[in-house]
Amino acid sequence: NYPADIIVIAIGINGGITATYEDIYNAYYDTNKDKIPLENVDRKTSAGAFRWCNEKLHEKYPNAKIFWCTPIQTAQKNLAGMPAVLNYDNSLKTMCEFASIICVDTEKCGIFGFNEDEYFVDGLHPNSTGARLIGNYNASIIKQFLN
Repeated sequence: NYPADIIVIAIGINGGITATYEDIYNAYYDTNKDKIPLENVDRKTSAGAFRWCNEKLHEKYPNAKIFWCTPIQTAQKNLAGMPAVLNYDNSLKTMCEFASIICVDTEKCGIFGFNEDEYFVDGLHPNSTGARLIGNYNASIIKQFLN
């Protein structure tokens, strides 16, 4: 057993992540501006689940750096596709900024909806070439934050 020194969480788009700044603030503070105890956080909301996850991981691995990675682009250019991914990305970036957690913008890894034959299995999930591209990109960003 070795203690984790890096934790990387890559999100998908299945459940969706939507949180406004107000949602995020309300996952941390009550109406009196007092910090909400972690056991009272609503983990059924994106912001509450994000806070709970980060604080539990930090509690278990206090010396680990935590990185969250946004979803990649999709070849599905409809309401369930790219606009939703961008919304999830923005919500995750805002949650990370609020919690002073590093967000890796995987959307910028080089996979685009128009190159689906090269990088996707089904227009949404990466093939082995796409997975390598994502892994190399995310690793290059994470390396920038490590000593």
